Amino acid sequence: MARHRTPKKESWVTAPRSWALWQTPARVRVLVVTVVAAAALLSLTAFVRSTITASDLLRFGLLAAMSVAYMEASRQVEVRRRLFASTASSYFDMSSVWILAAALVLPLGLAVLIAVLAYTHLWIRSWRSVDGVRGYRIAYNGATIVMTCFVVSAVADASGMSGAKLFVAIVAAALTYRVVNLLLVALAFVVSGGVRTLSTVTGTLRDNALEFATLALGGATAVLVLEVPPLAVLVLPAVFLVQHRALLTQLVQAATVDAKTELLNAAAWRHLAGDEALKAVGAALSDELRGYDAVGRFGGEEFVALLPAVDATAALGVADRVRCRIERLNVTVNQHAGGVTYIAVTATIGVASAWGAADLDDLLRDADAALYEAKDAGRNAVRCAPGLAAA
Repeated sequence: MARHRTPKKESWVTAPRSWALWQTPARVRVLVVTVVAAAALLSLTAFVRSTITASDLLRFGLLAAMSVAYMEASRQVEVRRRLFASTASSYFDMSSVWILAAALVLPLGLAVLIAVLAYTHLWIRSWRSVDGVRGYRIAYNGATIVMTCFVVSAVADASGMSGAKLFVAIVAAALTYRVVNLLLVALAFVVSGGVRTLSTVTGTLRDNALEFATLALGGATAVLVLEVPPLAVLVLPAVFLVQHRALLTQLVQAATVDAKTELLNAAAWRHLAGDEALKAVGAALSDELRGYDAVGRFGGEEFVALLPAVDATAALGVADRVRCRIERLNVTVNQHAGGVTYIAVTATIGVASAWGAADLDDLLRDADAALYEAKDAGRNAVRCAPGLAAA
């Protein structure tokens, strides 16, 4: 794999003087401490000022239980996602499903508690064990989510969470969630000097699709919690599928992209170039052979063609014509980082011929023997089966 981050073992509590935060530049320490302290103060104020009813407590309990149950059930998946996540760009988890729903349907004090619960749970049960995941970054991210909850809650209150306005309120809240959180995360990247590309901060299109999918599920969860609370658990399988899809994407990325250069690695390059070459050769064969000739891929990089009513001399001529056509191919391969590369392709061909009733296996065996003879002759050549030259 391209990345080699491994789970780590550490104690539940470490001495403050050993925290990784103190190894960062002063401006980063100031930002983290300021944002975390501000989020803590705002959270305490919101909790004290919130008017909480029995219905609110029931909804809080349902969302908290769903959050904890889901994170426990998917803990190993989350650990693997973190193992393969890039440390130089934004990371998108599933917690926004429960946090957005909480910000939409709960008093602000309880919504903030859901955010704190989700991030604390993720840190203790999943992220803490992954090498390279720093506690101060999780604390900062959690604080930005808390602040995001304040803005989302205000937007939801202003839009109205009932009747015809419900859909508009959810869409506005989801967009607000993404934009506010993005701005706060961007601030951290700018202060730390870690911005290399725009996607470092914003994430790729695939990352944003994942985030908006979780926000959409968060909106659906909010509606179910308000209208039909027992059915809210039906969201869990959908969240699980989204998370597994995200893990699959990360595994493919890790297997095909070099972590240091962010370019295709050797295995992926060979695979990509090979696919394009196969397509080009297949197209050339279709052009050069007759419409009723049988041609197909025989396996790997081998093709086979059956030419009815063609004698040995004509078959050798067709084979050489095909070889010349393929030699002139200029296969274009799009690079992962942009631009194109051109690769040359050659063909080595073995020919076998028979008249009247003939066993196909025997023909293929003779053609294969001729193919190996052509390869031994230096490739990019045509050779005939033994005895065919005199036919």
